[in-house]
Amino acid sequence: MRVTDEASLLDAACDTPQVTALLRDGRNVDPEVRGLKVRSANVMRYKPGKRCLIKYHGVDSNGSVVDFLGKIRFKGLDEKSAAIQQTLTSLLKNNGSVHSTEPVAVPRVYGVLPSLNMWLQEFVSQAVPLDFGSRDFISAQSSVAYALARLHQTPVANLNQYTVDDELAMLRKRLSQLKQTHPELNALVDRLMKKAAAVCDELRFPSLQTAIHRDFYFEQVLLSHERTILVDLDLCCCGPPELDVGNYIGHLHEYAFRCPNVAVLCKDAAQAFTQAYFAEMPQANYDAVQHWTTLTLARHVLLSNCLPGRSHTTLSLFRAAIEN
Repeated sequence: MRVTDEASLLDAACDTPQVTALLRDGRNVDPEVRGLKVRSANVMRYKPGKRCLIKYHGVDSNGSVVDFLGKIRFKGLDEKSAAIQQTLTSLLKNNGSVHSTEPVAVPRVYGVLPSLNMWLQEFVSQAVPLDFGSRDFISAQSSVAYALARLHQTPVANLNQYTVDDELAMLRKRLSQLKQTHPELNALVDRLMKKAAAVCDELRFPSLQTAIHRDFYFEQVLLSHERTILVDLDLCCCGPPELDVGNYIGHLHEYAFRCPNVAVLCKDAAQAFTQAYFAEMPQANYDAVQHWTTLTLARHVLLSNCLPGRSHTTLSLFRAAIEN
């Protein structure tokens, strides 16, 4: 029976005997997880009204441990994202070792549980996120750039299109909301809206269109000795590859404002990442990257006013976006 109420859906998704039964009886469940006895379910990320990410810990009939993730979309099962990721898994697996000794991958899809609005994917336990405290953070940027370039070089059919007009419409809507909640920022918001419109005008020319991540930054990459793994591809679509590059650089700039003690590291990482990316994708447009970086900084102005611990970055982000 399908659960539609959000609270009830979360309860059902964390009911380990119920999830165990769904895995056992599911027609569209990978053998890797079918038959698992689920021992625990822990909510890792929850956006009310939107999405929830749950980590499951299970044991198979041989006593082997299998951890996996469940992705819920409250408005309905996101079959398209699951299908896109499954396609990327196959394409990257077939071609990942052609150009580099360090293959690129995305987590394997384990199937869907329609009654929970949930699709399942591999939990990659043998890889770690990028670490700002590591001396290898700069050298890792070449692997990150290569992985992004591989995504941009991978032909994926039937993707939704994302355009600069979509970006501008989103910014205008959210900046208008910011004016209502923070009227003391009105003058700066007006300047930023004008700058965003001008930047978007500069981006309205025929450009390269590829598969893009659309939310690419350092937390979307896991590294192991064998692979570079791209995660959280739920927004994957067709668009200008420079969007992802600018988004990554913009996140590094924002993190430098948030944590000034790593500002130099962020600057060096952005330079290393950009250089490595253009070595793999020389057909990309450097000016477009700069423009998308500006738009990313504009989005972070909005985020700085709604995410805890970021309000001290607002004025610096305004200045960087307007003057970039």
